[in-house]
Amino acid sequence: MFTVASLWIPFTVIASLGQVARNAMQRSLTGPLGTWGATNIRFLFGLPFALVFFAVIVLVTGDRVSWPTLAFWPWLLLGALSQIFATGLMLAAMNERSFVVTTAYLKTEAIQT
Repeated sequence: MFTVASLWIPFTVIASLGQVARNAMQRSLTGPLGTWGATNIRFLFGLPFALVFFAVIVLVTGDRVSWPTLAFWPWLLLGALSQIFATGLMLAAMNERSFVVTTAYLKTEAIQT
């Protein structure tokens, strides 16, 4: 019946509900802060949590953290800026269209391209 291997199902449903809630809350910030203000809030608010999560994982596992090579940093910057820019575009689309239409575009982007 229900095994540990099938735990991905409820976790996936919970994660998708969390994404929808996050996007809806972020959309409500575009009024007072504007599109780019709401975009920056998402990443600036999440940074401390990401750092704490990383520190906890390192402490719990006891793994040594290796320092990335110089080739890593441009890719990191490209990925981070692309994510920020795409989030801004998502919020701009939500301002122009409805939340439902934008979410449908986001979920079908792989098929559309």
